[in-house]
Amino acid sequence: MPEKKIKKILVVDDEAEICQLLENRLHQEGYEVFTANDGNAAIDKTRSLKPDLLILDIMMPGRDGIDVCKELKTDPITKKIPIIMLTARGTSADEVLGLEIGADDYVVKPYEYRVLSTRIKKLLAKADEISTAHGGEKPSEVLKLGPIELDPIQQRVNVEGEEIRLTGLEFRILQCFLGRPGQVFSRKELVKETWKGEANLEGRAVDVHITSLRKKLKSHGNLVETVYGSGYRISARP
Repeated sequence: MPEKKIKKILVVDDEAEICQLLENRLHQEGYEVFTANDGNAAIDKTRSLKPDLLILDIMMPGRDGIDVCKELKTDPITKKIPIIMLTARGTSADEVLGLEIGADDYVVKPYEYRVLSTRIKKLLAKADEISTAHGGEKPSEVLKLGPIELDPIQQRVNVEGEEIRLTGLEFRILQCFLGRPGQVFSRKELVKETWKGEANLEGRAVDVHITSLRKKLKSHGNLVETVYGSGYRISARP
């Protein structure tokens, strides 16, 4: 049996005490832990260390967590690294913004460590599942609907032959739609399908992602239809 790889986690927070506390707790759980105290160091270390997961505080002087997340998620080298945002404000606007730019989850301060630990394990497990699927003998089929093509292996979406950039959640929502054209999904069902119930997304947050997805699909955004009182679907007839 091959030796299990030790997961690397990068903790980013401008408060050294918080970094030290998380480093100690994560070490106890068997992770290899690195820390950074500002946004620029976070970006440099993410690119050099290639951690398996990033724990990123939003409120930092200089380059804040939102800016760091946005840059990492638009960089082909680092965009697939899961990011958990830590926010002390806990407003729905912060949560929506973080998820909209590609963060994979968020935890509101103050939090219980076991909550953060559970989120970490779930995201790492999800990343392992994706990696295993990509290396399997039967790669996932490219999903097509009219001018839209979604490749689950390459994590790419093309519209009329031109690649468009989607956040992780937008990609999973579109994948859900294309896998079952014409089926209506409620907001709760979309959260369950795309997040496996791991994030406490509100209906308004789902609406924000749908709006953003439509804009990125440009003239074909109207294929994503609102079914009033029920939810959303993608038209089976492009």
